[in-house]
Amino acid sequence: MHKGRWLLLVGIGLLLSVGRGAAPSNPSAPIRLTAALAKITIPMASPLLWAPIPSDRKGDSTPIVWVNGQPIPYEAWAFAVEPMHAAGVPNPAGEALALLIQNTLIQQEAQRQGMRARPEEVEAALAHMFAAAEQSPEAKALLQTLAQRQGLRPKDPAFRAMMAQALERSLPVAKLNEVLLRESGGDPCAAHRRRVALLKELWSRAEIRLAPQGEALGLQVPPPEELPEVRNPPPGCEASR
Repeated sequence: MHKGRWLLLVGIGLLLSVGRGAAPSNPSAPIRLTAALAKITIPMASPLLWAPIPSDRKGDSTPIVWVNGQPIPYEAWAFAVEPMHAAGVPNPAGEALALLIQNTLIQQEAQRQGMRARPEEVEAALAHMFAAAEQSPEAKALLQTLAQRQGLRPKDPAFRAMMAQALERSLPVAKLNEVLLRESGGDPCAAHRRRVALLKELWSRAEIRLAPQGEALGLQVPPPEELPEVRNPPPGCEASR
């Protein structure tokens, strides 16, 4: 897997990539977001729900697929497709669907295990995120791009509220990933293998159905082997597959 493509997947919402830091003593403990982790959480927090999409479909919440009864809307899929298409990823429509199904499954599992983002955790994550953007030109450019896509500036309260909403959804996943990392003895490649095993188990028990809109788009529900986390190990973990 080319490193650039892996980073692209992270950047458009591959939430499973964030659990690489020190694990908390229990699943509900606050996450200690270092500046380095905050740089990762900037793209991780991209809200797959607020993308500029074709004007005739903007804000379209029509489901394209249901995952255990939870709908994934067209607007989320359209946002995920755009950067993949621009980067030349083969079959961006299918890749985007697989990514969204994967993220939904892992978010549902984090919720099932009672993992939540406390208001103070969200505020701390936001503070670290914006501080990291001031220290890293790449992180700053990414934050500006995310804001500009909404017709906003990073300092606008509306943009901060959007990022907070995204973190409320993604921080529980980070907690789950940190638990997996702890159970793997701090080995990120072993944690990746645990995430893969968990995703395959979740997929085997899930009810995943294409909606009429998804069928009209020619989409197909991917097998578990096609989920991004399964096919695309983090850099340095390829040999451990």
